[in-house]
This record gives sequence, structure tokens and C-alpha cells, in this order.
Amino acid sequence: MDKRMGSLVMIAVLMLVTRRWIGVEARPAVERRNLLANGLGMTPPMGWNTWNHFYCNINETVIRESADALVSTGLAKLGYRYVNIDDCWAEHDRDSKGYLVPRKSTFPSGIKALADYVHGKGLKLGIYSDAGSRTCSQTMPGSLGHEQKDAETFASWGIDYLKYDNCNNGDLKPMKRGDMHPALWADKLGNSWRTTMDINDSWESMVSRADQNEVYAEHARPGGWNDPDMLEVGNGGMSNDEYIVHFSLWAASKAPLLIGCDVRNLSKETLAILGNEEIRSVFKRRRGDMHPDLWADKLGNSWRTTMDINDSWESMVSRADQNEVYAEHARPDSWNDPNMLEIGNGGMSNNESARCSSEEGENGGDHKVWTAPLSGYRTVVVLLNRSPEFRIITAQWDDIGIPPKTIVEARDLWKHATLKKRFVNKVKANVPPHACKMFLLMPLPLSE
Repeated sequence: MDKRMGSLVMIAVLMLVTRRWIGVEARPAVERRNLLANGLGMTPPMGWNTWNHFYCNINETVIRESADALVSTGLAKLGYRYVNIDDCWAEHDRDSKGYLVPRKSTFPSGIKALADYVHGKGLKLGIYSDAGSRTCSQTMPGSLGHEQKDAETFASWGIDYLKYDNCNNGDLKPMKRGDMHPALWADKLGNSWRTTMDINDSWESMVSRADQNEVYAEHARPGGWNDPDMLEVGNGGMSNDEYIVHFSLWAASKAPLLIGCDVRNLSKETLAILGNEEIRSVFKRRRGDMHPDLWADKLGNSWRTTMDINDSWESMVSRADQNEVYAEHARPDSWNDPNMLEIGNGGMSNNESARCSSEEGENGGDHKVWTAPLSGYRTVVVLLNRSPEFRIITAQWDDIGIPPKTIVEARDLWKHATLKKRFVNKVKANVPPHACKMFLLMPLPLSE
């Protein structure tokens, strides 16, 4: 599945969705309805998916045992209820009537029987298809030309969730420019959408997916969620601290929490991360926005990748960071535009106009402050240290939307403890390398 950019979508029965605008304009308005109104995905979906750990090495025993494990570990009670079969579950070809056929060697009981088993556990079953002629693995047919038939098939099996990918569609052209950035348009088609290329089990891949996903923060809301790909927590490619960062950023950004490891063999450390009930409680709150985001405007030979710039150092470096996310899309005759130059307007020094920022903390080195606002000026803050050394990282009230001089109580969501110190105007912490601190900030009454 190299270079695969799937669109993760949750469907209602008999609703088939696609990543491209195939024939949408000609359909009745009722069929084009916004899926925010279908009652699904009011909070981001949680569950387990086969791909990150098993790839194509799946069978019905793995699915049944994984469903059992979600229940026995207590993860199902925390909300991990989707059991999602990814690519490679069907025979290479359709049957004589054009229907998808479960692979006899790996799913001899069929998908309907598997759905019944999963439903019997109080869980939901998800399945995978593709908008092209074949899926990304090339091992089974895609749904192109069979959309209605496949939708009816999935409904008859009792499927609750569809992940719909976008490989092998040849020269098929979208009716609108919809190849990339589905967060900008997919709320009419699904309840979540991919915002990044596939993740892999490494620090570099994980933090880059978080950065890419951040660009679309304003598009996440109840009924429609940004998906930076499935969790790699527990697959062994990162340290425990790095997996804590991974989970923290996905939860804070209200991304789907789809476990990607072998849930039948969870370590104590992995279960503690995936089963963090305090973070799960924050994650399940319906408000979806993270920090202010940008929009992209594709008109002709260049397109805006940021909000308007102003003549300040902070504005300039943030626009540079936002623009960097789209670097791979710039090419001759098609250019990314982070807005016009402010050189010479007097708001910055000569050094600032030419300088590149690395998001330095008080002691230097990479860091980032992620915020997820809640009601009543409560805010979740993630202080992320990307560097290989300890860094002091500060979140200022002005930057995270808390009124000045507000006295705040901070609860450490990983240590499950409320800090004794009260904070005014900022919170800061000394953060280990490739690690984070995650606090729930709660304003206190003035009398306190």
C-alpha cells in the first residue's frame, strides 16, 4: 500500500461513499446530503484495525480473537468498539454475478458469520474497499463500477463501518478537484477522512502526520473528523514516551483512535496508554476544533496555503510552517503561496525577514504547544519536545485562549494527578526528549 492515501469513512447502511466526486453533480439532492446529519460519528470513532500490524496476513480467527481481546482487556468498555478488517479479505476476482467473495482460505465462514460473532460481543464490524478497479494491495477487486452492488452486499452482511481507499483508478477524473485535501469537501461523503499519507511505526513518520493533520483542525467537528491514520502504539518501532506523544496528539486533535497493534498480546505499558481513561474522557467530548487553522484556495497556477500574513515575526514564521506541509504539491506551473512578502513594511527587523524558525524553546531545540479548547475556558495542552534533549516548554495564556491573569489548576493526564502549584498567565514544564506533558487546565474562581 505504498503511496496510499485512504479516506476513512463511517457509513450508514446502504450508503456507499467515495473519495472522488464520481457523478455526484447529477444525483438528486437527497443523495448528496451532508453526512453530518446521519447521526453517526458524533464523537471520533474508536476501535481496532488489522492493517498496521497484520497487513495482508489476516483471517477470521485473528478477527474473532481480537474482538475477544477488546472485551477482555476492558478496552471495549472505554469505547473501542469497531473491529475493522482492512485490505486482503476477498478473493482475487468477483463471482459470476459480480459480487465480492470472502477469501475461502482465510474467511471460510464468510463475513456475515463474522459480523454476527462481533455483534454478539457488543462490538461493530468494519470492512475495507476501494474507489478503483482493485484495492491498494492488488489482491482483491475495488468497487469501481460496482458501488451499488457492494453497498448492498455490505449492508446484507451487517457491516457497520466502511474504510474506502483510492488506489488503481486509472485515468478516472474527478468532477471537481477532489484528489487531495478531503477535509475540505468530504463532510458530504463520510464521517471521517484521511488528512495524511500512510503512517509507519517511527517517530519521524508520527510527528509529521500530526503536523499535516493540524492544518485541517478547523474542519473537525461532531459528525466529521480528521484522520491522520491509525495508531502505531504497541507495534515496537517507538519508545514508550514516543507512543505517549503519539496517543496524546491523536486524542488532543480529536482524531479517530483506531488501534493498530496486536490487541491479543498487549504489554502492560501499551494497555496503560490505550486505556488512559482521563484522556479518553477528554477525547470523547464533542467539540472538535483544536488550534486555529488555515484554508487552501486552488485557483489557477498557484494557491494560498495559509491565512493572511501580517507584518510580524510570529505571523511570518507560522505562515512558513503551515506552507511547508504542502511542499510535495509544488511543481512547475503549480505553486504553493504562503501569502505576499512583508519585507520593507517596517514591522520586522532585517534579520527577522530572512530568518528560518525551528520552533525553539527557552533552551533551544524543537518544541510545539498543542491546545484543545473545552468549555468554560478549560483547555487541554500538550507540551511536545521533539529534540533529543530535555527542554523547558511554555504555554502562554495569550496563545492558548485563556484570559490574562486567570489562575489555573493543572491536572497531569498521564500521571493522573493535580499539580499543587497554581499557574497564572502561563504553564511550563521541563519535558524529556521525544516526550510530552499533557495537562488539563481548569480556571479557578477568583476567591481561590
